[in-house]
Amino acid sequence: MAAVCDGLEWIGGVHRDAAARHICLLRKRLLDGFAALRNVVVTYGASDSGCVAFNLRRGGALLPFESVEAAARERGIAIRGGCFCNPGAAEHAFGIPAQRARVCLDREGFTIKRFRECLGDRAVGALRASLGIANNAADIDRLLELIEDETRVH
Repeated sequence: MAAVCDGLEWIGGVHRDAAARHICLLRKRLLDGFAALRNVVVTYGASDSGCVAFNLRRGGALLPFESVEAAARERGIAIRGGCFCNPGAAEHAFGIPAQRARVCLDREGFTIKRFRECLGDRAVGALRASLGIANNAADIDRLLELIEDETRVH
């Protein structure tokens, strides 16, 4: 709590246009990196914000978001994985039929793994890279390196 006042004072001095340009350049670097990796990254939603939602493929199969998030955490890379807060958004983004989702959600002992298996091993959540003024090009490069490593077919 002691740092909140200092943080608010600092952010009050940040020029918003410069921050927006910085985030835009980082997002472009990340999306260009995704494109260069050729078909191993699936993105979701609008790409005009500092938050980029995505999943990874290895050998054509989607990787569970939680395993990629764990690998990132081991390397000190801050991405978040999880299911969308709005189930309808997930159904739309991942093409999950509502009736099938209802059947899978009604099962006892809900876990992400069981839900994914019930839906035929399709995506049920995503990873999110949230870019901001504290990020730099090296952060993007480290994330892209992780993605290369995680999607490499062994």
